[in-house]
Amino acid sequence: MSPVLDPNQANYYLSLIDILRWAVELGRIDIYVDVPLLSSYMCRLRIGYLEQVLHIFTYLKHHENSNVVFDPNCVEWESESFVKHDWTEFYKDAREQIPTIAPPPRGNNV
Repeated sequence: MSPVLDPNQANYYLSLIDILRWAVELGRIDIYVDVPLLSSYMCRLRIGYLEQVLHIFTYLKHHENSNVVFDPNCVEWESESFVKHDWTEFYKDAREQIPTIAPPPRGNNV
């Protein structure tokens, strides 16, 4: 439990979070989980949260040339290269567990 931020520090924290959200929108998906998590702490901001935001900026500074490449080309493969397995012999007693309060199932069992 770290001390609560004063109003000026809280405003600074919120502006940094907005910058990080913008960075995620521009494609920095490597911080995609961390930024929303730190964004969720808006009720009672603490110094520890601010320190974590500053850690993210340090990470971005040291990894500024990181690239995520998306290849728009379709992957082509032959369906014969995938081997179909019959797992019923291996999982002889496997049954879908249905809760007692569940409505009647529609379709086939998993």
